[in-house]
Amino acid sequence: LALKNQAPFILKRNEAYIGVLIDDLVTKGTNEPYRMFTSRAEYRLLLREDNTLFRLGEHAYRLGLMEEDFYKELKKDQQAIQESLKRLKECVLTPSKEVLKRLNELDENPINDKMDGVSLLARDSFNIEKMRSFFSFLTPLNERVLEQIKIECKYNIYIEKQHENIAKMDSMLKVSIPKDFVFKGIPGLSLEAVEKLEKFRPKSLFEASEISGITPANLDVLHLYIHLRKNS
Repeated sequence: LALKNQAPFILKRNEAYIGVLIDDLVTKGTNEPYRMFTSRAEYRLLLREDNTLFRLGEHAYRLGLMEEDFYKELKKDQQAIQESLKRLKECVLTPSKEVLKRLNELDENPINDKMDGVSLLARDSFNIEKMRSFFSFLTPLNERVLEQIKIECKYNIYIEKQHENIAKMDSMLKVSIPKDFVFKGIPGLSLEAVEKLEKFRPKSLFEASEISGITPANLDVLHLYIHLRKNS
């Protein structure tokens, strides 16, 4: 990439475990052998083995590591997943005779209240064959797509929460830190964090995040007190 005068390829912490590993070693350093524990990744629910192609396919194609035909098929699958999830969220099921009959035919427990399609597919017992049988728009989809839809439905609440946290963090890192901001005395900041912040005097939360030993929790606290100062 450097020989072609192209931008370096950098994987983010929410894109791959190697992104977590490199970011930890570069920005936080280590005084002992480093081990890549899954617990080091804040967004590990997104870093699953089953979604590797969908997660890294765009990068692979851009870097010339994926053939165009395969990439086009992958994009079609991604679109099918997003459109299907949207329809499932909009699909409201009620405990009507027809719905209860169809659930009984699939050997599924009845529903007592309204629920959307995502909640129904979140059931462990609702396998791919039942998905195709109950929702006609899922019938023509391949197993790779249906597997992703099933997983997204099962962990929907947690996956959406992690996407919200990523967006929040991206927005938060753009926040500037006032030149005369006093770090000492802020509840929630450790003595080590205060010493490093006073020493390096970062101009923004992004610069603060690059300091070894400054954790996401520290950034949350700083963001809160910067916001309180602006409003006071």
